[in-house]
Amino acid sequence: MVILSADDRVRQVHVVLVPSPSKGHTIPFMILTKQLVRCGVRVTFVSSEKHIASLELAKENQEKVQCGMDMVRFVGLRGGPAGFAEAIEEPGDRTMAAMLTEWMAVAMAKASREEHSSGVGEVSTLGDGRSAAPCCIISDMFGGWTHAVAKKFAIPSHVFFTSAASCAAMQLTIPKFLADGILPLPTSTASGSVSVPGIPPLDLHDLPSYLLEEESSIKFKFYMRHILQLSEVACILVNSFYDLEKSVFDSVNAEIQNSTLKIQSFVPIGPLLAVEDQTRAEDRHPAEIWLDTQNESSVIYAAFGTGVFFSDEQIHELAHGLEASEQPFILVLQLSETNNGTECSFLPAFEERTRERGVVLTDWVPQVRILNHPAVGAFMTHCGWNSSLECIAAGVPMLAWPMMAEQKMNCRFLVDTAKLAIEVPKGEDRFVERAELESIVRLMMQESLGSEIRARAKTMSDLAHRAVAPGGSSSKGMEFFLKKLITSSYAN
Repeated sequence: MVILSADDRVRQVHVVLVPSPSKGHTIPFMILTKQLVRCGVRVTFVSSEKHIASLELAKENQEKVQCGMDMVRFVGLRGGPAGFAEAIEEPGDRTMAAMLTEWMAVAMAKASREEHSSGVGEVSTLGDGRSAAPCCIISDMFGGWTHAVAKKFAIPSHVFFTSAASCAAMQLTIPKFLADGILPLPTSTASGSVSVPGIPPLDLHDLPSYLLEEESSIKFKFYMRHILQLSEVACILVNSFYDLEKSVFDSVNAEIQNSTLKIQSFVPIGPLLAVEDQTRAEDRHPAEIWLDTQNESSVIYAAFGTGVFFSDEQIHELAHGLEASEQPFILVLQLSETNNGTECSFLPAFEERTRERGVVLTDWVPQVRILNHPAVGAFMTHCGWNSSLECIAAGVPMLAWPMMAEQKMNCRFLVDTAKLAIEVPKGEDRFVERAELESIVRLMMQESLGSEIRARAKTMSDLAHRAVAPGGSSSKGMEFFLKKLITSSYAN
């Protein structure tokens, strides 16, 4: 990856990052922060004061942005939403825009070694006390309100798209869907498919769940408000890599060249993954120690992110399906208050019965380390993009069980296009029986189809690591973007 020269450092390129207040968006933004700092860029990381407090970003700052601490500062905007659900309300947009505008005015006018405090939170200098004025704002795809703020200060706005390039291409096509009367859906039972640059025709009901809401719903209005502004940004940085989504990157960039799209560039910079330090033996997670006792590529790792809560009945079927498969497993569950009912009381007996070949966990696990353990042979996943990229980089095949948001679209890509996954079969009510789970696990772990997917996963893992290595496609993408930042039209 490009490292800015001493002369470029003197110019003090300074960017403002503004992710949505959710963990799934904040984590890749933290990794992007570290990458930018390593390249000599100064970063101000902006979120709501409540969100920063809830994520303990000061601690994240110390642990994840371990280099160039004088190059990063965190700003909490007072009055902003604590989480994504709160952010969906439009007044949250207006509050955040007003607070960021006030902070930007202070930063532009008083970029000095003093510390300033106002109603928008702390505005502090960077380490050497010579903080430059921000040269751009980088938000995620749901930070449409930041674009107007950037315009007020005559600086460009960019988007770091934390999902797949195919999802970005779909969002860029939404104005056409609206013009053609495809969206909003006339009825919940509407059928058909849509065309998205670079991917096969997509069934309407595989579109992200928020696009399937009624036109009058708060969620539909929220997403439309932001998505329709995506084509107004200068550059879209995508947390993906060229060899994974070649046809999408080629198709979108062809539309840019033909002036069909207003954006200037559509650039892969991924996979941006947390790089974990070597763990001392005494600090290893119990699941890692258990994995040491298992055969290579034999374990099913089943985990579904922090936002998925199964019913008692589904947990019951999932557990018994894994047991019936006779494969070793690690099962990670997020238990809600409703999982304290009678049916979930089976778990202690289940754990005791399967303890020789299974582990059940209900708290945090070091997912990247688990996926990279040689004993893990498949990942049963909700198809969240962060988890999908972690799995792809580890070279592990997937059992795809999408739940919400854009996960169905990710599933279609992983199963049909990349051929890195097998989809978990679901009934009409989206409930999965134990027999189906047993069958799909056996198909992946014992049949030739599983072996073919595993071989492709290993190949794609190699390509993922090459992409972020010096000279790789994503490394070049980051270099391209950084050069734009230090030109006279981008940096002040």
